[in-house]
Amino acid sequence: MGLMKMPIKDHIGYGHGGDTFGSHSVVTFFPQDNLSLALCINGQVLSRNEIGIAVLKICFNQEYKIPSFKTIILDNAALEKYCGNYSTSQIPLKFNVSTKDNKLFVQATGQDSIELEPTAVNKFHVQELQASFEFDSEAKRMTFKQGGAIFIFNKE
Repeated sequence: MGLMKMPIKDHIGYGHGGDTFGSHSVVTFFPQDNLSLALCINGQVLSRNEIGIAVLKICFNQEYKIPSFKTIILDNAALEKYCGNYSTSQIPLKFNVSTKDNKLFVQATGQDSIELEPTAVNKFHVQELQASFEFDSEAKRMTFKQGGAIFIFNKE
């Protein structure tokens, strides 16, 4: 009745999660391990799922690499070379990339503009979409990755 199976490698848990207005929670019980996990998150850099998996990997003595949270600051001059319209023949979607106040923004066809978070000088991420953007300004190309799919966009 509302419980979902939540496997992590050879450990099976049962639980349920929920989200509202930037707050996230999940409760899971792993009967074979006699382990219960309750996460309550308010304000996050990683998704609820990524945080839960990380905690469980640590609990189950599985390999886990702690992510880097270093801040990368770029100015408008560094970001300008990525600005423009990008399209691909792979899918019927275009991106408009712009900069404002030393931040890079992307707007997909018919969507609102979203701020891109830099992870390197030419690499950016949108946590909410689990998407990444990598720019090659010399080749006038942008690689968009989401959900395991990889799309190459060319600057128009």
